[in-house]
Amino acid sequence: MADIFLSYARADQAKVEQLAAALEKAGYSLWWDRNIEGGHHFSKDIQRELEAAKLVIVAWSSAANESHWVLDEAAFARDEGKLVPIALDKQLPPLGFRQVQSINFGRWPRDTAALEALTSTLDRRLERDHETIPASAKPPYKRRIAGVAVAVLAIVASALFAWYLLKDEAVADDGVTTIAVLPYSNSAGDQYDGQRQSYAAAIVDGLAYLPDIEIVSARTSFAAAADNLDTIALAERLGANYLVEGDIQLDGNALRVTSRLIDGGTGRPVWTDSRSIQSLRLPELQQQSIRYIAAALQGYLGIGLGHLPADSSLSGQALDQYRRGMTLLLTRSNAKESIDSYNAFKRTVELAPNVADAHAGLAYALTDIGPFTLSMEPDAFRAANEAAYERALELDPDSMFGLIAKAETIHKEYGDVAQALALFEQVLEQDPDFGPAHELLAELYATAGDHRASLEAASRALTLAPFDNSLVGIRAGALRALDRYANIRNEALSCRVNCEASGLSWMSALAA
Repeated sequence: MADIFLSYARADQAKVEQLAAALEKAGYSLWWDRNIEGGHHFSKDIQRELEAAKLVIVAWSSAANESHWVLDEAAFARDEGKLVPIALDKQLPPLGFRQVQSINFGRWPRDTAALEALTSTLDRRLERDHETIPASAKPPYKRRIAGVAVAVLAIVASALFAWYLLKDEAVADDGVTTIAVLPYSNSAGDQYDGQRQSYAAAIVDGLAYLPDIEIVSARTSFAAAADNLDTIALAERLGANYLVEGDIQLDGNALRVTSRLIDGGTGRPVWTDSRSIQSLRLPELQQQSIRYIAAALQGYLGIGLGHLPADSSLSGQALDQYRRGMTLLLTRSNAKESIDSYNAFKRTVELAPNVADAHAGLAYALTDIGPFTLSMEPDAFRAANEAAYERALELDPDSMFGLIAKAETIHKEYGDVAQALALFEQVLEQDPDFGPAHELLAELYATAGDHRASLEAASRALTLAPFDNSLVGIRAGALRALDRYANIRNEALSCRVNCEASGLSWMSALAA
């Protein structure tokens, strides 16, 4: 009997065959329906292997969501605590299977971090180590200099090599941002030398859950970093738009870890975060770093909850202030960071008074932060918020941040749920994956008492922003209201990302 059962829809067989081959090369004992021998009873074989397996990988996709076989196998795995979900596309799993975050395989095998995240999960739950997976013949980075590619193609006579370069060039045109995480430097003492790579590798595993980016594998990044190239040359070799680097230092009796997001094109840091903790709580600090780096990536890249239109007119200092404000909004852990976020958006408006995104960002920040943190009287706050979103919508009637800020005001200030929902619907017609709309919708439905809809919206938002603690809380609140305590417990026990928030949700449910 195999340790791992692989459940998938027939339409996804080609990709699943690749995954099965990769897992078998790594030494995992795997069963899937290709292993059924002639003359055997199909359903009995499946049931026997499903019950015997220690873990069940369910490959969710649009096709899998419609497969009765996959749904039955996933339900058994969930109820037995064996479920390991992966996502082959952007389609959410069916209701009842969203409490466990899926590993994003949408861009695998180009995105090697997805397989590393999966094998890390399998090893932890099987209490074993896997064999090294052979590196693909295709390099994990993307060539971006078209002129060089053309010149090389003109010189190289081999048709096979020409195809290889053209294939790599096509990958570069997909608009996906690539991130590489480098080993952290250590000046805290020899006892922390092992953390140089393990700390960075944990960040690679964590960021694999963030959508719309590609992560260079830790093995590739670490090998390239050993060549001591300058930052720009290293980013070019790895095909990375941004690098994550950092250092581990002693801070009195505590450890201080500083993380930086570096623009690969300029070599300049665009974001820095530094925090300290007692050395025995280093894993906790590691999880904080993952969450803050993920938030910074959302703020600077405009993904997840950090939306910025691709055709935005913001540029220069105004764009820098917008990104700073959005990143602070997503990472804020105290009142000062909230106020700094608000001030950054105010500065954006001062620098770009005729750009809709500047006013929309300010409106969203006001909506998210609220009057009390900003020491504003309710009437003054409402006036400032309305002025911001009205100006944004005057400049761009389709401004999504402007529309959701207006929806929140209509809901919270005037109690008009129907009109607020109509505005949210207008936003989601433009972009069904607009994370901030799903986040605020989850809150709206919760206050309106529609806990199933709140659960749906929070789950959708979490697929876009898996490190958002407030979303974990909103979702857990919906599960409690629906008396689904077992779901909260199972999520905490099988957690792979943002586990502190999931654990706190379980404890809160037990105390309720």
